[in-house]
Amino acid sequence: MKNYGFVDKNLNESPMNLLSTDVSGNICGEFVEFTIHQVYENIGENSIEGVYTFPIPDTGVITGFKANLGGRTLSAIIEEKHEASKILKNFNERELNKLSIEEEDNIYKITIGNILTNEKIQIDISYMDQLLFEDNEYNLTIPFIESPRAMNFDDINEEVDLINCETTLNLLIETFNAVNIYSPSHNIQVDYDTPTLCKVSLVKNETLDRDLEICIKEDKNKGFYGMYYSFPKHECDETIIYLKLYPKLDKNFKAENKNYVFLLDTSKSMRGEKLEEAKSSLELCLRNLRQGDTFNIVAFNNKLKMFSRDGNVDFNNDNLKEASQWIKSLTFGRGSDIYEALRWTIEKSSKEAPYTILLFTDDLVEEENEIIDYVKENIGENRIFPFGIDTSVNSYFINKLATVGYGKADFIYPGEVFEDMVLRQFNRINRPQVDVREIKWGSDMEVIRTYPRTIEYIYDRELFSVFCRVKGDINGPVTIKGYVGEESFEQSIFLENFELNDNAYLIEKIWSRKRIESIQERMLGERGNIKEAMRNKVIELSKEFEILSNETTFVMLEQIEDPILGIAMRRLIPIEITDEIMFNLSYAYFLDSPSFLYKVKNNKHIKNKNKINNLYKYSREQLMRLIAKHQGADGAFGDSMEITLKSTIALLIGREDATLYINQINKAIDYMVNYINVEKNLNEKETLLYLLCLQLIDIKDVANDENEIYLEKSLDYIKDIIENNEYISNAYLHEEQDLSDIKKSISFMLALHDYQSKAIEEIEKSLDDEDLNEICNIAILEAR
Repeated sequence: MKNYGFVDKNLNESPMNLLSTDVSGNICGEFVEFTIHQVYENIGENSIEGVYTFPIPDTGVITGFKANLGGRTLSAIIEEKHEASKILKNFNERELNKLSIEEEDNIYKITIGNILTNEKIQIDISYMDQLLFEDNEYNLTIPFIESPRAMNFDDINEEVDLINCETTLNLLIETFNAVNIYSPSHNIQVDYDTPTLCKVSLVKNETLDRDLEICIKEDKNKGFYGMYYSFPKHECDETIIYLKLYPKLDKNFKAENKNYVFLLDTSKSMRGEKLEEAKSSLELCLRNLRQGDTFNIVAFNNKLKMFSRDGNVDFNNDNLKEASQWIKSLTFGRGSDIYEALRWTIEKSSKEAPYTILLFTDDLVEEENEIIDYVKENIGENRIFPFGIDTSVNSYFINKLATVGYGKADFIYPGEVFEDMVLRQFNRINRPQVDVREIKWGSDMEVIRTYPRTIEYIYDRELFSVFCRVKGDINGPVTIKGYVGEESFEQSIFLENFELNDNAYLIEKIWSRKRIESIQERMLGERGNIKEAMRNKVIELSKEFEILSNETTFVMLEQIEDPILGIAMRRLIPIEITDEIMFNLSYAYFLDSPSFLYKVKNNKHIKNKNKINNLYKYSREQLMRLIAKHQGADGAFGDSMEITLKSTIALLIGREDATLYINQINKAIDYMVNYINVEKNLNEKETLLYLLCLQLIDIKDVANDENEIYLEKSLDYIKDIIENNEYISNAYLHEEQDLSDIKKSISFMLALHDYQSKAIEEIEKSLDDEDLNEICNIAILEAR
């Protein structure tokens, strides 16, 4: 547990005592804004130079900061970067004191200034966040912020006592459907006004001496839902609409076989971590192909290197193994000839079937216009999905190539999990999607603006939010029309009225945040006047709604009350901050991107103090990727039914969103179903693992529509084997098990408690050797 709060800049000890903490906020659907209000007192004998330390959630942004002490108030406001630089330059020239924000290991520190002995200081810090969606429930973590007595950062995990600290919590939650709300960390009280509206508070004598975790489980979380709020007539005759979409689209969907070509930049600029992560991503992509697909790989620097010079090869176990070894052997070289790689691929496609082309590059691309013109004239029925890697990539080229190549661009920036970003995009290519042709916003309503501005696709099993601002009264449902493959699609969404005014303003702010990120994303594909107009719009929205962006930064508004004149003197104080920290503060992974796509710096998955959790070298997410890379073309993991079952269980048993691996899980289901149809022979351990695996598949709801039918038959067959052989009691067989029960059963069956007696070095060696059985065991143990 990390401690945050006040640090004395010049001492190893902090005399600041926390008197009270009040947390208040609103949750609407999957979004939240909350404020932590704290009062501190300097109980030391001397004044201190106060530095306030605070965390920022991985998916959140700061929306407010205020410090009030001794008649002096500091309030963070948003300013355009160039204007903020001029203020900073002025202060430097006049040698005036300025503030600063620093970051170390995801801890942010802001200078407050001199705090006198016995002086009290109030701190208000506000966050806006998108709730994590794990294990079919939303999760909110409110960080514990307290003043450590011994401010030695080597001992920052040391727990401290709260001295006479008053603590309150007031969280208003409004959801689309009836919910169950609980906290695994604290005793909370939930008061329901309606099934979809409630207030959460702490029970008497409960304190915020640790991170507060709140879990929100809706009775229905997949489907199409909508809310609206009409602003008061004296403000504006307008209504804001918020839609939450989570479709399941695989019913009656028949996937067509595809021909894939992967173009991998192996130039000198890609060497090191970027190339290794790109190679790892490529291996995962291959394992998401289906039997009947074909593939080829082209590595390029100043020369081309093809996996198969004769063109695409069939996706089967032999070609998959050979391709994996070929990928591992790739090294970097000089130059980067994207043009020749694309030309070779497109010319080859003219002699075969159309290709789906995935390009991975960090290149600046000097001959961009020549390449774009060539692709535009020769693309035919091929599609190109380019991935721009790192901040130095030519983003204009990447976006234009996707446009003329009838694909979609994606960018992978430092801090993002390369493999997960690629796999998400590949799933979108590979799975059913709604090709949206029309959205009808009720009747007699004038649409002012929507986010996203245009909605082209809605992806299978991917949470998606849509916002619309309209004039006129709400009348009738919102109707989405389009196609899933060749089949027509139509979905009507009936709207419920917001109960809380505050939630309407929260959604308006969320919308503005998403508009900012959407514009910033579109700026990557523009230049000149268009790009400058977009930049100005970002600055306008950022300042109006007090939300950081790539084009803005913080400055402090200082107000000092004059006790004689009774007026407030104001001035702007610059904040010294590096570009890297500013990027981290403004780029909050907020744009419809689940949290698993981003690297967590502080090992949040480590909660239990046991030996396995000390394996910092391998997080559960890393182990899941290792498991996924061991799947064969036939769907099997490793070389046995038992390992396939354990691998599938390992991918499903945690709280993570399993849809990232949904293609591979369904390929494993195919293998499992075919195995018992052909072999009709399972030993006791395989049979019980099979049963637990089926239960997990049902809980996680990851089976395709077609596989659900086969799984029902498999479950009956497995139950017959168990009953006939008396493997377990009949009562246990018909009990309804939850995720916790299944974890206990699997841990007992696999004797995972024995790992506590193993040396860490022994465990890590087996993981380094990629022993799939050991990888599965550790991944299951690390599951939350």
